[in-house]
Amino acid sequence: MFLPVFFLFLRPSPLQAELLVHAIDVGYGEATVLQQRHVGEPDRVVLVDAGPLESSGTLRFWLKEADIGAIDAVFITHPHPNHYEGLRVLSESLRIRKVYWPGSTAPEPEL
Repeated sequence: MFLPVFFLFLRPSPLQAELLVHAIDVGYGEATVLQQRHVGEPDRVVLVDAGPLESSGTLRFWLKEADIGAIDAVFITHPHPNHYEGLRVLSESLRIRKVYWPGSTAPEPEL
């Protein structure tokens, strides 16, 4: 799985840092946010799957309430719509720096 790769985006943590893991309820689908907080620095945020299109508003609302305005990396675990379609709506209102899509014969999602 991608788990070891996630940590490439997260710096070694000094004592004043914390790693938060949020499992977001997006109905039939997945969305997990890894958020590393450093004192005096912007958060580093990784999103694992973005849920289905019909639940994208829920995820966007959650990110807004958590004061997350940018995502450093998105990892799509596999090419099923209930794991990636929500990314379209997020890309309209957030800065997404990098998207990692698994190697497969399925086309990458259009953002």
